[in-house]
Amino acid sequence: MLDELTDYGDHVDPLLYQQGHVVETNDQDPPDLEGFQMISLGWTNPTPWNTFRELPENELAKRADELVAKVTDPSRTIFNFHAPPCRVQPLLGLHGHIYESRGAERIGRTLALNPGSSYEEGVLQGALVTLDPKKAKIKTTCWSTDRTDRNSRHSWNCPRRRGSTKRRKGRPG
Repeated sequence: MLDELTDYGDHVDPLLYQQGHVVETNDQDPPDLEGFQMISLGWTNPTPWNTFRELPENELAKRADELVAKVTDPSRTIFNFHAPPCRVQPLLGLHGHIYESRGAERIGRTLALNPGSSYEEGVLQGALVTLDPKKAKIKTTCWSTDRTDRNSRHSWNCPRRRGSTKRRKGRPG
């Protein structure tokens, strides 16, 4: 996924490097993100398109279970899974199974986000999430507000911060 993001060059790079580091994940050890852990799984359940990253439900569940067994506290974990998991409730789920359908849904304790990118059209949508490590909660979620392609910049719509009277638009921060 990082390769797909870096194709957008100077439009996405400032966001990726804003915090001074980029997190690369693998199927081995969940990285520590200031008190949170993140596990990633790019495989998904079977679809009508029969893509190369599909697995039968039982094999997909086995891979997900192996990753989940490596986290210390699911309530402080981010799942970066292609398709939302069914059995475990992390703090945050980042998904992209249905590209055209942007959405946010609360599933029990989990906030599941799908930015709704449309790769076949060269469109990269996004969501920026700020976590509160002390409270182990999500502080803010910002969405890109337009269908942005490689030749234009994202506009971000972020919720009000405490004490603010205006909705913030423009650069996230």
